[in-house]
Parts: sequence; C-alpha cells; structure tokens
Amino acid sequence: MKFLKLFGRLEANVIGMIHVQALPGTPLNRATVSEITEKACREAEIYHQAGLDGVIIENMHDIPYTFEVGPEVCSSMTAVCSAVRRLYPSWPLGVQILSAANHSALAVALASGLDFIRAEGFVFSHVADEGLLNACAGGLLRYRRHIGAEHIQIFTDIKKKHSAHALTSDVSIAETAQAAKFFLSDGVIVTGTATGAQADPKELRGFSTQHNEQSQDDIIQLCCEISANKKIKAAVKNIGKGAAAAGSGAFVGGLVGGPAGIAVGGALGGALGSWMTSGLFKPLPEIIMSLPSIQQEKLYSDVMAALGKVDWVDVASLTALVIGNATLQERVLGAIVTYATKELKAEVQYGV
Repeated sequence: MKFLKLFGRLEANVIGMIHVQALPGTPLNRATVSEITEKACREAEIYHQAGLDGVIIENMHDIPYTFEVGPEVCSSMTAVCSAVRRLYPSWPLGVQILSAANHSALAVALASGLDFIRAEGFVFSHVADEGLLNACAGGLLRYRRHIGAEHIQIFTDIKKKHSAHALTSDVSIAETAQAAKFFLSDGVIVTGTATGAQADPKELRGFSTQHNEQSQDDIIQLCCEISANKKIKAAVKNIGKGAAAAGSGAFVGGLVGGPAGIAVGGALGGALGSWMTSGLFKPLPEIIMSLPSIQQEKLYSDVMAALGKVDWVDVASLTALVIGNATLQERVLGAIVTYATKELKAEVQYGV
C-alpha cells in the first residue's frame, strides 16, 4: 500500500536516474558541491517536464567504488537531494549511495525529506566489482527503525548488476525476490547484467509467474478467512447439479489426457460434486479449498476485481488490510457470495 500511495499506481511507473558528478574526495571530482547541485537540479527539471513519475539521485561517477563511504559523500548527497526536494516538494524522490552505502542513503533520505532509497545487497551474498557484498536486511531495517525513518521505503536490487552470482547459482531470481519480500523489502529491482543492459525477459516472466501464483494462494486463503469469520455455509439448491459437475469434470479430463485424464477429471469433478449432491450445508472455506484449480482461478479473478489496486507483502498483511477496512471487507465478501451463488449455484447461509 505504501508504494501505491506514493506513485498512485502499481504498474508502468517511469523513474529517472540523476547521476550526479563525481563528489568531493573521489578520483574524478572536478566540480564544487554548488556546481554539482545546480546540474542535478537542471536534470531533475528535464525529467519533471517530461512527465516522469519520480527520480533517483545517485553518485554514479564516484568510481572506483568503495564500501567505506566518507562523510564528505553523505554531506554532498544531502545538499544535492535537499535542493531537488525544494524544487519539487511532492514528487517521488529517492537516493542511492554507491557502493552499498544503504545506511548512509537512509540518513540522507531522512535529512532531505526523500521518499525511498535503492539498496544493494539486501538478501544473499554476491561478489561485486568492488568486492564481496553480504546481505544487510536485518541491520538496515533496524537502523531505519532506530532513526525514525520507517516512512522511507526501501527498494532492493536482486541479482545485482556488475556482479558475479556463482555463490547463489542454485537460487533463482524469483526465489531471491521471494526472500527479499520475506525480509520486508518494499519493492524489488531487476536489472540486466550491466548499466544500460535490459533485464532478461525470461527471468521477468519466471518472477511474474511465481508472484501471480503466490497472489492467488493469498487471495484463496483470504476468502477462507473471511468466510470463516462470517460463519458462511453453502449448499446447492438443485441436487442434480452435483452429478453434472462430476460428469463434466471427467469429460474435460478425457479430452485433455485420455483415459488417465478421465480418472483425474472424474476425481476433481467428484470432489466438487460430493458436497453438491449431499444436500447438506457445509462451511464455505471447506468448499473453496476443495475447488478445482480452474474454479479457484475464477474466484481469484473476481476477488481481485473487487479489491482493485492494492499491494500486500504476504497473506497476513493482506488479511489485516481487508479485515481492517470495512469497505474492502464488504467488497470481498460480496465477491465471494456472488461467486458461490452464481458460479456454484449454491444457497448461502450466514452465522449458522
């Protein structure tokens, strides 16, 4: 929800990068802090006029990078970031300080009034061109809490560019993203192997597939939780529909998989048909969990349409979000009941 509140939508946000000139104390520094700040503000103006959704300010030219970032870098970045923020008080702004100076970036963001940071090395170790980088999530989130910066979001690179990932070659990018999510990242960043190289479409599809599967599982569990809280039970009005469901399941299975498919399809149809033909009311969560996957997908789609654009970390946060919002809870409940009555042709009872 924090990402949605900041950018106004979950998809297709365009964020520009302001690569500030080399800062004082670094080998390529030739400009004063005032000159660096002025140039950064001009670039921010170009991005803003172009209609971008936000920018990240980064010390790109402080090569060669080091893990030991001095106070001259932090103070210079604070000056630059504060100047851009004064120009655009409500525009989403973030900061990244190389290399992997994530604690410093949080401090700069807090002092400058920025909205987020981009962090390297959040989960899993890897070898970057500046050396071995270990995971920092635990310490970083505790530091954010310690300085009172929990309103600042942390977007995290996974399988970082300009790095070797042999140490985690058995961990997919989707699994890395899931680990970042579990460790409370506010969003993940997927890049190519180097600056300017596009991300691998195959990796993105794999990540998207796993994300969608997890989202569906969360929604199904949410439906069960709300149905259980409302003590909803369901039964089919027309007993004959149970046999039809079992038969149609076997028919579809046969079309797809031959004799073996008939056995599987019949089992799925029978699972659905068993409660439909019983004539008894059963708890709706029990019915939902026994639905074939294609039926659960339909329920998932209906509930997502009712929720609209929401963002969540896991099933616990999703459930808390919906239970704590009367409007959202009413929408989800309505979608569940409509699905049961129209799709399953069931009679629904409350609180029995």
